[in-house]
Formats: sequence, C-alpha cells, structure tokens
Amino acid sequence: MNKSAGRAGRELRCAEGTAGFLAVLITRPMIFRLVVFCLLSGSAFFAGCASTPRAGQSLAPAREPVNAEPLAEMKAVEPAVVAEPVVTEPVMRKKPGPSAKPRPAGPTVPALREGEYALMVESEPAGATVVVNGKPCGKTPCRVVVQANGRGFLKEQVSIKVRFIAANEAQSSQTVEEVLTTLDKVPTEIRFTTAGATRVVR
Repeated sequence: MNKSAGRAGRELRCAEGTAGFLAVLITRPMIFRLVVFCLLSGSAFFAGCASTPRAGQSLAPAREPVNAEPLAEMKAVEPAVVAEPVVTEPVMRKKPGPSAKPRPAGPTVPALREGEYALMVESEPAGATVVVNGKPCGKTPCRVVVQANGRGFLKEQVSIKVRFIAANEAQSSQTVEEVLTTLDKVPTEIRFTTAGATRVVR
C-alpha cells in the first residue's frame, strides 16, 4: 500500500510539473519560441550526423558519364580492305604477215542457149593449141560449144585439131585431128595425145 501511494504521489507531481511547464510556455511567448528553436536545431544536428561519413571512409568520386558516341564510331569504322596487286601478263603481239593477194577470178562461163552443147578438149601433155573448124580456140584444157539437135546429134560437121609444140630440138611438133559428123552425138570430152584422140560419150 505504501509503495502504491508513493508511486501515485510521484505521478501526480509529474503531471503538475508538466501542466505548469505548459502554462509557462503559453503565457510566455519568448520561452515558447526558444524551446521550438532548440528542438529544430537538435533535429537538424542529428540529421547531419547521420549523413556525415565516419572517419576512415573516403567518399568515392562521382563517375563521369561515358560518352557512347566515340564507341559507336569505333564500331562503325571497319578495317580497310587491302586490294591484292593484279599481275598482268605481257601480251605478245603478232607481226602482221604479208597480205594475201586475192586470186584472180576465173573466166565466167557463158550459159548455153537452146540447141548448144559444150564439150571439153583435154590433152596429154596439157597446153596444146586447139583449132576448131580452122579457128584458134585456145590451149588445152579448152571448152568448145557446138550446135546439135534435140537428140544430141551434131547439125554440121566439126573438125577439132590439137597441135603439140615440140619442147626441144630432139622432138618434133605434131597435130592430131578429130572430125565429128552429123551422125555423131556430141561427146562430153575428147582426150588428145600424140598417138590419137579418145571420145567420152555422154
């Protein structure tokens, strides 16, 4: 009982002291302002202590922002491609050869008319002189045109002479004659030698 009475007395005295303190603050504005100032200063002091680093700790320097543009440029730059040297082989130019001379065009053979037939006069050796009905016709081989009917028989007699000229003094010139009559068909070819003539029939 004594302990309870003592505790109640202390609480009563504390309540009276608190009420008296509040009464003083209300009635004395200067004391109220001073108390509020002390409270605010104390809270700011404790907040600064909490944020101040301890002894032995060093503040890490702030990192500068990395500029991404140089890195992007380095990635974008590709290594230059070195071209391999091109080896060219020397071109061998051919010397222009002698220009080939155009061959002379051979004599044109006229077309045969109706009732005309052509026969070839050959000789061994070649180069003999040909005379037809007393008119020179050239040298063998020679083409001779004669007149014939529809069945190929000559319309008139034809005399063909071939003269072989001597090549040296030991030889003598010779003339071989072949006569075609109206009873003969026009041969395709007549071959002459110094011994005689041979006909090739169509």
